[in-house]
Amino acid sequence: MNCMIIDDDTLSRRIIEEFIQKTDGLDLISSTGDPVEAINILKKHDEIHLIFLDIEMPEMDGLEATRQIRANRPDIPIIGMTAHGDSESLDACTSSGMNRVIRKPIRR
Repeated sequence: MNCMIIDDDTLSRRIIEEFIQKTDGLDLISSTGDPVEAINILKKHDEIHLIFLDIEMPEMDGLEATRQIRANRPDIPIIGMTAHGDSESLDACTSSGMNRVIRKPIRR
């Protein structure tokens, strides 16, 4: 399954990249810290089948990015990543259209 990572934190991206590289059946296609760039990539490349998406980013948060991704790719699985575990934050993630949410720090 071809994956994309969208996270403005370089260390977090590297951790997820390593996870993907060590997981059979997952291949990294794109990794970026810019949600706008990611949305443009997704519009051009339908071979991406899974997204790991940070919730808190400076230019566009993961909730808005999810809504924009869903406008063009309604069925792609999106796994949100957040350091917040309160029910309000998790509800906002699923309400935006994310399929699952995992908490940071991420462990394999």
